[in-house]
Amino acid sequence: MYRSNIISEIYGFSACLVALIIFIASCPGLIQHAADYIDPGKASDLPDVMTQSFEKWKIDFVRSCYFQEVDHDSRYRLMVPVPDDTKLHTLYIDEIAKESQRHAHSVSILFWEKIAYVLLSVVIFLFHWRWLRRQSSAFDMHAR
Repeated sequence: MYRSNIISEIYGFSACLVALIIFIASCPGLIQHAADYIDPGKASDLPDVMTQSFEKWKIDFVRSCYFQEVDHDSRYRLMVPVPDDTKLHTLYIDEIAKESQRHAHSVSILFWEKIAYVLLSVVIFLFHWRWLRRQSSAFDMHAR
């Protein structure tokens, strides 16, 4: 009887300790992702397209879509005519909008994931803590 009580106490305290560690590890991320969730435009991990200028984006876009590498000396050949700046600017704005939506969605997922970790750790801790108290009071009653 005494040995099974010790084993159940070790299990209960271990579960509480694990829940406490998960809670402590999740809180900083929850705070950061809550701030990002409130204002995704000021998040620390913005995609490159949202932080670079139109000119930089235009060079990268045109090089990747309209040129083909001729040799390994970084010489390129134009495959098709490049659209004018108005069309490219429209594409740039569209890509920023898409990236902004993707980023807001990923920030939202991370925020709710951290909330789930915190809530799960609280539930696990409270369940096992109450279970330990019931176990100890039941053991005390049998010991008398």
